[in-house]
Amino acid sequence: MRAFVLFVITGVMLAAPTLALAEVKIAVVNVQRVLREAPQAQALRQELQSEMSSRETQLAAKQRELETAVETFRKDSAAMSESSRKAREQELAAQQRDMIGSAQRFEGEIQQRRVEGLREIEQQIGGVITNIAERNKYDLVLTEGVAYAKDKLDITEQVIKALK
Repeated sequence: MRAFVLFVITGVMLAAPTLALAEVKIAVVNVQRVLREAPQAQALRQELQSEMSSRETQLAAKQRELETAVETFRKDSAAMSESSRKAREQELAAQQRDMIGSAQRFEGEIQQRRVEGLREIEQQIGGVITNIAERNKYDLVLTEGVAYAKDKLDITEQVIKALK
């Protein structure tokens, strides 16, 4: 994306003599702000947070159960036979590995859903930017790598409103 922006800017600079004859309409969109403020992005964050909190509660309950089982094992291990103690140690270790695996799978699922959700939102944002650019006859719309732009060039608010 950055290379494309630099390519476009370089092309505009090389065509400067020609552009002097024609007005070029340029706009800027702060995509990070759109992703923070767009209702779709907020809904995605809330949905993921809701799912995370319920799953985190389940994982915390499993963690407490495991801690209780380990504590009980520590208290009772002196009275256990060697084979019973080893079998229980292996069982507790397997439960711990299972819990860690569940937590990692859960994190992976949430990350995957976040990526998929953001991809859909970014496609919507791209469509909205294209519609605004065509409607307002912009020749160039920049989304990244802009160090400074006058407020009159910034169409971020229009994009956010169009997403609502």
